[in-house]
Amino acid sequence: MNWLNKKPTALSTDNEVVEDMSHYRKILVEQIKININNILEKEGGNKSRLELIHKNFDNTAYNVRIIDEQLLRVIASNENMTGSVVDALGEVESKISISKNKIEEAIIQTDQILNVFEQIMEVSNIIKMQFEDIAKFAQRINKIAIDTGLLSFNAAIIAAKADGESQTFGVVAKEMKNISDITQERAKNIIKVVEDMSETMHTLDEKYQSGKLVVNKSVNQMKSISETMQELENTKYLINYEILEAAKVQNNNKENILKITTYLEDIIADVDNNNELLEKLLGSVGEKSSDVIDVLNQLTQIEMLDAK
Repeated sequence: MNWLNKKPTALSTDNEVVEDMSHYRKILVEQIKININNILEKEGGNKSRLELIHKNFDNTAYNVRIIDEQLLRVIASNENMTGSVVDALGEVESKISISKNKIEEAIIQTDQILNVFEQIMEVSNIIKMQFEDIAKFAQRINKIAIDTGLLSFNAAIIAAKADGESQTFGVVAKEMKNISDITQERAKNIIKVVEDMSETMHTLDEKYQSGKLVVNKSVNQMKSISETMQELENTKYLINYEILEAAKVQNNNKENILKITTYLEDIIADVDNNNELLEKLLGSVGEKSSDVIDVLNQLTQIEMLDAK
């Protein structure tokens, strides 16, 4: 049963209601702490994945440059080549040019992903600080509630002894009013922080949605690169066959072309690895969106609780 819908019984006292509210607030604050820690922990893992993706892109770009150099050497000394080898190398050069452009776009997209997730980390840290403020305010209100209860008890004893006319009782009553004013001010503070935190959580959710779009775009780009790499893989076998046919006159160029096929294999491996990392990153974004929704729901419950 939702605590906010709970109706006090005839035997309930104000102190019991305060204790119930305090207990429920503690539960919500603890749940928020767990969810925020989950968000921060997943962000750390995402940053590592993005750094690895960026490194793979750098390796791929390097391999593409090496292939370009090897192709230039081979094509520059193609006087003794058979026409079929020249045609095959021309096809590779064309596909390498296409893949270079796609990889450069993918590197730019990776930088955009890093930028979005750095913003998410900043917003997450702001939320953590706001959560700590809420916890501090809650502790102060709990202490005030305890002090108020003790003063109420003392006032009742004094009133009984002096038939309600004691000057000391007036002092206690004044002190209770001061504590009541402080409690009201603390409550306003905690509501303000909760409102700020709710707004920040909405900002975080928007960042996640933005990150999801960028990651999806990068995934599609990687699929396109994978298709180009597969075409290069097919061309590699054609080159190998033609090299065997022209081996007697192409000893030097054969070595260069074999290097090209090796670099092509490295590029394909990096692309496959990045595909896997991006899929994991996309799944992590979905999980964090769920954590954000949980925190927003818990903040709403705290706002309703403080409004009681």
